[in-house]
Amino acid sequence: MAMNAYVTEQQPPLREPNGLIKEYIILSYTLAAVKRNRLELDKKARSLRPLFIQAASIVVARIEADLALAEQLLRSMHIDMSIDVPLMPQERLNAEINNRISFYVTELFSKKQ
Repeated sequence: MAMNAYVTEQQPPLREPNGLIKEYIILSYTLAAVKRNRLELDKKARSLRPLFIQAASIVVARIEADLALAEQLLRSMHIDMSIDVPLMPQERLNAEINNRISFYVTELFSKKQ
């Protein structure tokens, strides 16, 4: 489990199901984006490639931990994630994904770990 979970650290404790569903969905997209970027890093030959890949792997692990936490909270609230959720505009979704990635990268390099 991540030391500073986005779901509990960045947001106040999410007791509202809609907020938690939103976090779950955005974290799912964020995880896919980071994994895709990590694969791209692996293909490129650069001297700092191992550092970037390791950092991306740590970020993936922390996002997966937060996603598992969000899923556990949703289950404890008896919320079925198979329901249709309204989509947000692509530019807003991209901004949310970038915010999450920025949070995890900042957390990765902060001294409070």
